[in-house]
Amino acid sequence: MSLANISTDAAIKKFNADIGVWTEKHASHIPIEKIQRKIALDVLRHAVMYSPVDTGYLRFNWQVGINNLPTEPRGERPTKSKALGRPSTSIGKLPKYAIVYISNPVEYAEYVEEGSPTIKANKMLARALQDVQAKAYEATT
Repeated sequence: MSLANISTDAAIKKFNADIGVWTEKHASHIPIEKIQRKIALDVLRHAVMYSPVDTGYLRFNWQVGINNLPTEPRGERPTKSKALGRPSTSIGKLPKYAIVYISNPVEYAEYVEEGSPTIKANKMLARALQDVQAKAYEATT
């Protein structure tokens, strides 16, 4: 089943379960923090690239929380070079077995992700998860 066709919450649960199984089977010799860092950076990069751009504010506000969920949008307006800078710095300091939250606290991000009666669902995060999951499977086949 395509992750882009199910809710983002369900996509996250499926992704976590599938990546856990994949890691045990194909990457048990690699340090867990290295696997976490690679997955988090890839999901973040894909989510940013799948974000539609009008002003750039939505794309600029993808954030990473290590063991806590980011809840406040960044107030400054974006420049092209800043879209990935700060969040990826947090991922570089990732401790072993940390919980990594990738979120976008802009008030309309959920509507862009899941859709509404007037907005078609973009599935930025669900598609990012699907891409990273497919890449992991591709690397082992």
